[in-house]
Amino acid sequence: MKKVFVATKTRRHYAVIWNGVRNALGVPGIAVFSSMLGFGALAESNGLNLLIAVLVTLGVWALPGQIVLIDLYPSGSLTALFFAVLFVNARFFPLALATLPLVKGAEHFRVLHLLYAHLLSVISWSHMTTCAQNIEQSKRPVYFVSFTITVLTLAVIATIIGYLVAGKVPYHFNSALLIIPTIYLLLLAANASTLLPVVAVLIGGGAVVAIDLSLPGWGLVLGGFVGGTLAFLLGLRLER
Repeated sequence: MKKVFVATKTRRHYAVIWNGVRNALGVPGIAVFSSMLGFGALAESNGLNLLIAVLVTLGVWALPGQIVLIDLYPSGSLTALFFAVLFVNARFFPLALATLPLVKGAEHFRVLHLLYAHLLSVISWSHMTTCAQNIEQSKRPVYFVSFTITVLTLAVIATIIGYLVAGKVPYHFNSALLIIPTIYLLLLAANASTLLPVVAVLIGGGAVVAIDLSLPGWGLVLGGFVGGTLAFLLGLRLER
């Protein structure tokens, strides 16, 4: 009887894993793969070797932070690299706070939850917030890990391919690939039940441009922070 129970549970896990992999290979995977092709090409043009480019994808796992890192890499300042990436990726703190309760499947904190937090990306956050309610709580950790690892694997493969073909593809085409996740998130925002996500995207985009014109090189670092903060305060005011 115990063997039958274990076999049934294993088959259920296989089904959940396959669902996570299959969904990751859809539009989310296409968005990540396309943008990481551009990142790989950008890393090659900035003088990083292939191993470091792959390690950046695995270790930072956030495109804005990855771009900031390779932009500042030639400076040779580890302090500047650390704080710039830390500041850009600080946005993942509220994302983790919002997503992990949907995923973790445990009453108390476990070390494994740190892995969940690292695997989290904007793509997986947006995906889980829209589909988590359709997945049993006990199955969500397996689904989340299978989805995010698939997406991360695609990102690594795309980084390698983008790096290797960098010299054979026009630079502007590689740069254009970097905005595909933004287009994906815009489409998600357009389908939201309120206009606040759209307003947040517009405020953030405007802030990035305005700050970059006045403080070249800081638009991406400060724009998201300023735009997101303004959108958050606007949301609080509208809820009153």
